[in-house]
Formats: sequence, structure tokens, C-alpha cells
Amino acid sequence: AAMGAGGDGKPRDVAEGQPSPPRPLWEVPDVRSRARPAEGPGKEGQSWYSEVNTELRASARTLHSAGDKAWRRWYAKACSAGPRGWLFALLPCAEWLWKYQFRAHFLADVIAGVTVGVMVVPQSISYALLAGLPTQFGLYSSLVPVFIYAMFGSSRQLAVGPVAVGSLLLSEG
Repeated sequence: AAMGAGGDGKPRDVAEGQPSPPRPLWEVPDVRSRARPAEGPGKEGQSWYSEVNTELRASARTLHSAGDKAWRRWYAKACSAGPRGWLFALLPCAEWLWKYQFRAHFLADVIAGVTVGVMVVPQSISYALLAGLPTQFGLYSSLVPVFIYAMFGSSRQLAVGPVAVGSLLLSEG
């Protein structure tokens, strides 16, 4: 095993002459910053940076392990059911269409879709005008993301489409 780059002295399983892989955030050496004034008993000489650095390293470890778990869960789900598992993993809409109960939910879903459609068409046109764009761009920005997210998205509670703040920022240039 060769010594890792960066002089940390930790052995790494890297072939000779090959660059070492990037280190995760919690393995990056701690860089000390200036100490701020003490804020209470027992805090003298303690750097505020080291407190923040410790919290950031813990958060990075948590996020890294959560991401690994999510990827492993997705991969296991895709591999477990063969081609259908891969289809369900790549296109979440295929899974809910497979399990959809038409008699129980279809009428309510049509009513919800019509209600949202009646709301989103004038709203998207007005957002386009607010941004100083032709109205068809407002319609594109409200309809296309919804169809794409319906195919590839997996959250039932996510709102996709144009918003007033985005339109105002776009108009200001």
C-alpha cells in the first residue's frame, strides 16, 4: 500500500504511480482560524472554527452515509425484480401506473387535473408577461416540466412550474 497524497501518513490501497482518490470532507485536515473572544466560562482559547468544523464533518458523514444507503436501496430494488425492477427504478411512473386503482382514484384525479389546468394556464401566461416574454413561453414553462416530472419524478408532494419570483428576476435581467 502506498502512502496517500497530502502527507497525512494514512496508508491507502493505491497502486504505485496512481493518484489517490479524493478524500471525503471529514478526512480533510483541520485548518485552524483565528480565535474569537471567549463567550463564557471554559471557552477561552477555543476556536469558533473548530466548533463549526466539527459540526460540518459530522453533517458530511451523515449525508454521505444517507446517500450511500439511498443508492444501495435503489440499486437493490432495480436488481431484485429483473427487467420490471429496472423499468420501475428508471421510470417511477411505471410503478404507480402498474399499481394504480382506476375505479377508486380516476374520477378524483381527473377533477384535480382539470382544477390545476384551469389555474395554471392563466397563471403561466401572466408570469410570462411579467417576465417580458411571449405568452407561449409561459405555457411551455408550466406544462413541459409537469409532464417530464410525471415521467421521471418520485415525489407526490412536489410542485413544478413557474413562480412569480422567478418571473420577476427574469424581467429584471
